Order: sequence, then C-alpha cells, then structure tokens
Amino acid sequence: MTMNKESINAFDHEPTSPELLCRIRSEIPSFLTEKRLSHTLFVEKEALTLAKYCFLVYNVPEEYSRDVSAAALLHDITKKLTLGEQLTLVEKYGIEAVGHQRKSVELLHSKTAAFLAKDRYGINDVVFSAVYNHTTGKENMNLIDKIIFLADYIEPSRKHENCIQTREFFYANAVPCDISAICALDKAIIKSLDGTISHLIEKGAAIDVSTVLARNYMLSASEEKEFEHGKEK
Repeated sequence: MTMNKESINAFDHEPTSPELLCRIRSEIPSFLTEKRLSHTLFVEKEALTLAKYCFLVYNVPEEYSRDVSAAALLHDITKKLTLGEQLTLVEKYGIEAVGHQRKSVELLHSKTAAFLAKDRYGINDVVFSAVYNHTTGKENMNLIDKIIFLADYIEPSRKHENCIQTREFFYANAVPCDISAICALDKAIIKSLDGTISHLIEKGAAIDVSTVLARNYMLSASEEKEFEHGKEK
C-alpha cells in the first residue's frame, strides 16, 4: 500500500521531542477546565490506539506517535476562551477567519489553538495541521490529521449516538496493522462528517466549506482504497 504525496510528507520531519512532549503534558491543565482536561486525555488515548492500528500499515516509525500525543493534548487549549478572546488571537496571529467563522468559538478554537501552540511550544507543521483542522477537517488530510480528527469524535466520553456508532464501526471493521484499518479510518471519518453535517442542518447552522470539501475528498479516497484493496486480494 502506497501513500499519497501529502501523507508521505507528513513523516519526513523531526518528530516532537520527548522533552517538549513532557513540557506540554505538564502545562496542559493550566489551559483547560477539569471536564475539558478529561476529554483531552481521552482523545490522546484514543488517538494513540488509532495510531497503533494504522502506523505499521505504512511503516511509520513509532517516534511519530509523539506528534499524535502532542496534537491531542493541544487541540483544545483555547476552547474555554470567549468569542472576544478568540477574535483577539485571530487578530494577533493574522488568522484567516471570515463570515460565520468569526461568530463561532467552535470554529475559531481549532485555529487559535494551533497558532497559540506554535507560538508557545514551537510545534512542528504536522502537529500544527492536526490541531488546526481537528474541528472541520480538510481536503487531503494526512494520517495524523485523520487520527486526531476521528479520536476527537469517538473518544469514549462522547455520548452522542453517532459518535458511539462511529466508534463501534471502526473497531468492528479495522484489523491492527492491516489495510482494513486505513479503510475503516476513512469510512469512520465520513460517518463522523455525515453526523456533523446532519446536526448542523437540524440546528439551521452554517456548514463550514472545509467540512464539505473534506467529506467529498474522503468519499473519493475511500472508493480508491477499496478498489486497490480489491486488486491486492
């Protein structure tokens, strides 16, 4: 099984150092409420499990699991900030945010978290991307983007029916270190995006264009992987 160019490029950098990860872990509680800290630790545990299922399929070195941990720990570090505080960070870092994005802490926090983490910890571009895109997704996500995105959605404290069903779907269809894990990862992400889009429609809320593009890209990529998997059999 080959990886696309963006996925390959996700693993040609120096991974997060053990020292930096230790620093991040020690400082994370200061950014989060008790409930958000619990969620964050669940996300890290879930993401590391997903990584164990998927990394060996592409022969990804184990040290890149430190990027997974760093992104999971940092993904919500600005979630408790008010909308006004989010917008202050948007201006400070020159973050691109327009229209409905500027009215939503949910949409802004992933962007502001990525920039704050880059400023404070000097995180690498792969960790930055996973944090930045963990709420909406994007086209052509690399493997760590996908792992953080799905882990945030299916970690065990999530009680929404679609979150539970998506989690059950992944673990029912993924075999560790087998291409089935990658196919299940992609399909589970599609299910999570479908659930998010349905929820936003029910609320009458705007759907971020990145979410739509992510879903369409994932649908196409999932079909291609199934075709390749079929040929390999």
